[in-house]
Amino acid sequence: MSLRILVAVAGFQRELTVREAANAVVAGLRRVQPDVEVAKLPIVDGGEGFTAALVDATSGAMHPASVTSPWGEPLRSFFGMLSAEGPRTVVVEAAAAAGKSLLAHRDRDLGPGSSVGVGQLLQIALSAGAERILLGCADTLLVDGGVGMARALGFRFLDGEGEEIGDGVENLRRLARIDCSRSDPRLEDVNIDAVVDWCSVLLGPGGVAWNGPLADDTRAAQREEAYAVLATALAAASGRDVGHVAGSGAAGGLGATLQALLGARLRPLFDVLSDYLALEPSLETTDLVLLVDGETSPRVPQESALAKVARKAKLRGIPVFALGVALDCGPGQDLPADLFLHVQPQRPAGGATETICSRSLVRAAEEAMRLARTSRFARDASGRI
Repeated sequence: MSLRILVAVAGFQRELTVREAANAVVAGLRRVQPDVEVAKLPIVDGGEGFTAALVDATSGAMHPASVTSPWGEPLRSFFGMLSAEGPRTVVVEAAAAAGKSLLAHRDRDLGPGSSVGVGQLLQIALSAGAERILLGCADTLLVDGGVGMARALGFRFLDGEGEEIGDGVENLRRLARIDCSRSDPRLEDVNIDAVVDWCSVLLGPGGVAWNGPLADDTRAAQREEAYAVLATALAAASGRDVGHVAGSGAAGGLGATLQALLGARLRPLFDVLSDYLALEPSLETTDLVLLVDGETSPRVPQESALAKVARKAKLRGIPVFALGVALDCGPGQDLPADLFLHVQPQRPAGGATETICSRSLVRAAEEAMRLARTSRFARDASGRI
């Protein structure tokens, strides 16, 4: 019987993506034990790399798409199809239509940036036959309250004269009502889950106007008023009061409009990963959990996804190894692991400085696999390590 390992990877955003890090770890494990069975649990916050990581974890497929950028220009984008059993599931990330990385090549501020491309990705998902859509809402430069997204799906945002209001947060102050009569009817037949920052809300001292991309702007108070007008209109159109709902401030208020008009469920990352990647059933057949942390902090917060995975494993008597760039097992460590292994930086080919590269993780995973096969962690009569 081959060994089955669950590899949970988080914190890689610089030299490696979470997907690349997970694949490097799998390669290292298989160098030592070629027949090892591996399940991947990519812990990505819903931002850039979210779609690719989940597609890779489920052996799904990526597909190209064309949408409109926040400034009205053509933009090459993508979406993913999961291959897991169950409803036909499409994964999209708002960052693929309005990510912060789009600013890297622009000499301009956020301007009136619209979320229209996010709505177009949702349209594409519907046309692909989605029964369930998973939308990641991190790493965006959006501040329009999701108005552009909703417009792309047929909703109309009207002033007191019945005319469409313009793009931009300031124009929200002119909003009188939302016309839902022309919305895409396919929305009635799809379930939408949005991965959001659970601490982000639309209104109040912790709201988008004070803590979002434009938080340093001197016009924060005026923007708060604009978002309050939007919240009132959303409530009138949908019957849902979303101004202070957890996650409603995600992606510059996108979360509020997703829940109010599209009926989306706003959910924290760990809950979504547990459902979509079937964490509980996976643990039932797992012999070892291998946590891989790319952060530079020696401590893993108790409420982090990695710590939650570790606690679920320990409750089932499953051994937990932790590989980390800076992890230690000293006092105050909230990660309940049986063994901590340090990932040594390596100098990549042609590189001038040492970094955490694929070679680093391959070697650390090899060591973890060898230790898992020692007498201390050898299989007992029950089949566990």
